[in-house]
Amino acid sequence: MNKHLKIFIGFALVISAVLVAKLYYERIETEKIKKISIEYEAKSITNLLLAFRKTYQDIFIKNYTTLDEKNIDFLPVTTTNKISRMFSEYNLDSIIKTVSDNPRNQINQADKRQLDVIAEFKKDTNLKYQFKKIDDKYYYSQPLYIKQSCLKCHGKKENAPEIIQKKYTKAYDYKFGELRGIIDIELKQTKLSMVIEEDYQYKQISVGGFLIIILLIFFAYSRYNYLLEKQLKEELEKNQKKDKQIFHQNKMAQMGEMLSMIAHQWRQPLSAINATSISINLKARFDDLNNKDVIAKTDKISDYSQNLSNTINDFRNLFISNKKREWTDFTELVKNILSIIEVSIINQNIELILDLNCKKRFEIYPNEMKQVILNLIQNAQEVLLSRRVENPFIKISTYEKGEKYILEISDNGGGVKKEIIEDIFHPYFSTKSKKNGMGLGLYMCNAIIEEHCKGKLTLSNSKDGAVFRVILG
Repeated sequence: MNKHLKIFIGFALVISAVLVAKLYYERIETEKIKKISIEYEAKSITNLLLAFRKTYQDIFIKNYTTLDEKNIDFLPVTTTNKISRMFSEYNLDSIIKTVSDNPRNQINQADKRQLDVIAEFKKDTNLKYQFKKIDDKYYYSQPLYIKQSCLKCHGKKENAPEIIQKKYTKAYDYKFGELRGIIDIELKQTKLSMVIEEDYQYKQISVGGFLIIILLIFFAYSRYNYLLEKQLKEELEKNQKKDKQIFHQNKMAQMGEMLSMIAHQWRQPLSAINATSISINLKARFDDLNNKDVIAKTDKISDYSQNLSNTINDFRNLFISNKKREWTDFTELVKNILSIIEVSIINQNIELILDLNCKKRFEIYPNEMKQVILNLIQNAQEVLLSRRVENPFIKISTYEKGEKYILEISDNGGGVKKEIIEDIFHPYFSTKSKKNGMGLGLYMCNAIIEEHCKGKLTLSNSKDGAVFRVILG
């Protein structure tokens, strides 16, 4: 997972958490507002109902009319129920009842929930009203206490109007301040609460939509990132395979050049072996060969053979794919390479100048570094020969600069053109002729130094010629 994807995921999670928290907070606030609006409507209905109740009470209490069979249904106990039922018919979301635990009309008998509410009002006389939500419904209840005017019909039975005594047998003997019953309103939702709920649902949809968009963006970005990483991985594998092929091609080219150098290196000891064997043969023919001469000359042949063997071992070790890091230094590496190619360079009248001052040891893959040094020396050698430089030389220097260990290989071959210096380390770029150059050597040198040695390979021009620097540390 790359850095940009992590930042996006973190940002998306923070935004989502804020939105969810805001939605949760608004849910709580919405419920509060809905409850307040429904409670306010319930109180308004109750106050209106109490006003009607008081109006009809006054008609009889203040003797505006005489109570008889014709107008007994206008008593509050009856009119309140009628008004409540009619109101509920017009407002389908509300059911209004006046109920009691001791009703005169059975229709006004309180149910179990209402009986529990009445019990609570009796227990706590300071309770003004009760407002509760049960499931998806709200219930508002307000107590009806016996007032002085109520005692006319609910006090002593013998003091009640005659028609009341004939019609009702119960709900007498109440005292002032006692609980007679409750006004009980069942509400689902008011129009205002519905608007509030719709607004909240709209916000839910908006936030949900936003979260879905974030998830879609995240999915698309993740998919894109996955495909990009897959493509990069495939390209990296292709490049690694290509580098291996290039490295192999370069190694083959180097081996061809090395065989030529080995031929130069072997020429002297082979000539010496040949001369020694001829000398032994001649002395033997003329009976002039003694044990002392045989031992001396065979020792020489053994030394020359050992020199040949050492050259073969150096050559073999140079091209072994040894992936074990070892501690070494520039001096050891340079001398190891020169043991193979020094004779070839000297035979071509090229002066070798050594200025090895860096003795610090470091941990690298020695064979790979040897191939880099060999490549750089061979490049200098080829330039000097192809340009037929007078008094040619190759200078190999090592030194320390701060915490850096530096190997320089320079020559007096005239340098590299400025316009191609930046391309010199590109694959298949070569300053040699098509016949002699593949353009792989310097590219592989650069790859080895940067990727395997964690160093840097640079090229610059001096007054005499090209200067290659290997910088480690």
